[in-house]
Amino acid sequence: MRPLNNVKVVVTRAQQQAGDFASLLENEGAKIIYFPTIEFKEPDDMSVIDNAIDNLESYDWIIFTSVNAVRFFFRRMRVFLKNVTDIKNMKIGVIGPRTADVLKKMGVNIDIVPDEYRAEGLINNLLKVGVSGKKVLIPRALIGREIIPDTLSDNGADVVVAPVYFTKPPNGLDAATLLNAFANNSKIILTFTSGSTVKNFFAIFSDEQLETFIDKVKIAALSPVTGEVLERLGHSVDIMPESYTSKDLAEAIVECCRN
Repeated sequence: MRPLNNVKVVVTRAQQQAGDFASLLENEGAKIIYFPTIEFKEPDDMSVIDNAIDNLESYDWIIFTSVNAVRFFFRRMRVFLKNVTDIKNMKIGVIGPRTADVLKKMGVNIDIVPDEYRAEGLINNLLKVGVSGKKVLIPRALIGREIIPDTLSDNGADVVVAPVYFTKPPNGLDAATLLNAFANNSKIILTFTSGSTVKNFFAIFSDEQLETFIDKVKIAALSPVTGEVLERLGHSVDIMPESYTSKDLAEAIVECCRN
């Protein structure tokens, strides 16, 4: 297999979460350009999650839709001197295998991991087992898709959405540093793993700056949800994996660059 020596991959997710994805591509010879467009913070108001943690015994399910939701949920649990043993009697649903793996390493048993790694797949699995009359806790981002809580509520569940983190653009993002990296004949792949990475990335550049490179790059999106955000902004998606994990995205990028 020929190495991807002339390929540069722009990684827009938070750098501390990009390690495995970047390593897979570096092992194939690609050069990684870290340009994180999001960072994670706790909301100022933590009252909803704090009340939920105080009353965990009243919940039947916890639904985790991202690794970050897991990370920030258990960070808050530690504030209350609680840990995984305090949720051992609850059922756990997750949106995909990476989130499941993080929980399993913590000793948490997973009840539902859908075959389709998106909200719709998780909903279908939850409706099959039945949620009517069940109390469901969803620790998640401050702003997120409402399809899971809305659908579960419509089917009789008592749903509590508890914001445990939010995303914001990092301070000091500089368009010029990235534009300089584009100033050669390398093949450039822009990668996006969430709607926030998309919105924050394109907000940095003026229309004039975008015109200097946007037609020369390929755009890779982790999932249809991220792809929809790109398309709403007028950008077509060139690369999307069939399964929505960072490993699959890396493999899809490698395959595209070798064809």
